[in-house]
Amino acid sequence: MLWGYALENLIKGILLAKDNENKYINNAGHISWGKKGHDLVWLKNELEYSPKLPEKWDKIPLKYKNVDFYLTAWGVSALWYGKYPFPTGMNGVLDEYKALPSSEALLKRSLRGNRKIILNDLLHTDINRFEKEIYEIIFSDLLNMCDEL
Repeated sequence: MLWGYALENLIKGILLAKDNENKYINNAGHISWGKKGHDLVWLKNELEYSPKLPEKWDKIPLKYKNVDFYLTAWGVSALWYGKYPFPTGMNGVLDEYKALPSSEALLKRSLRGNRKIILNDLLHTDINRFEKEIYEIIFSDLLNMCDEL
């Protein structure tokens, strides 16, 4: 939950700092992200950011380095886990898929085009090496962007 929340706030802060046209300010003068404010993939795209993955990963198939998959999972986590013990109204999250035993199994399912995630998928899997390293790369990049503002 905290990973997604940290990335969301870092990206939003950078977007606001770079926003010379008040794109994210509504008519009432309040910050507004519309319905996409917790969507880390959308926020990443708004920032026009794409993490550069390490050269040592060049031999790893691209399908296992799916940054948007991890951003989606972290975004769902940040949105719901800190607020509710069980999200009964989460569109696209509670579905017919059974919970999976590992992060790797979840990633494989997402790569088949079945990107829906259920609560147990995220709560009961371990953090794999790629997820941790991708997070560290993104977080570091975003902190560097903050330093450059």
